[in-house]
Amino acid sequence: MRYWITTLAILVLAGMAFSTQALAAQAIGTVIGVQGAATALDDGGTRSLEMTSQVYVADTILTGPESKVQILFNDDTILAQGPESESTLSDYAYLAGGEEDSRFMLDMAEGTFRVITGKIVEDNPDEGFRMQTPLAVIGIRGTMTGHLVKPGKEHHYSLDLEGNHTIDVFTRFDNSDTSLLQDFQALDITPGAPIGEIRDMTPEEQE
Repeated sequence: MRYWITTLAILVLAGMAFSTQALAAQAIGTVIGVQGAATALDDGGTRSLEMTSQVYVADTILTGPESKVQILFNDDTILAQGPESESTLSDYAYLAGGEEDSRFMLDMAEGTFRVITGKIVEDNPDEGFRMQTPLAVIGIRGTMTGHLVKPGKEHHYSLDLEGNHTIDVFTRFDNSDTSLLQDFQALDITPGAPIGEIRDMTPEEQE
């Protein structure tokens, strides 16, 4: 009996480990557009991203000069990443109907980004969708957002908000916060300076 229990415990633990590995290896999105050189970096090395390539949790997405990539995630979120940009898909979980467990964490290290949110924001609007940059933590309760992340300065944009959706921005260096509440608003962040006042996007920024 003791041998049987020990064997059963080993099998259960092995099954749990296999399930964890399978979850980690599950694709969370698919490339739906690519121009130029785009790659995904993970523990196993670098993969070239082409149409229909799949991406996974913990992938770092890199684009070269004059390059861009668009990724459609399982919950219908879309990430558009511009030239010479870097982001990491730090955390992602989506199960239809699993509202409280749905989540997305995107780390934007540098570059230009646009995000069209999907079902995760609908299922878990308060805590589900987060983005991080070197200077800010951004909570998304909206539809389409834009981000320009440069060393020492960032610009965050509300491109299309529906209903009561908002973009909540918290600075990482002094814990200041503010929210973008209307379409085509912009927020500029510089390290060590008070959080900027919300302004209207320029025509060039809207293009």
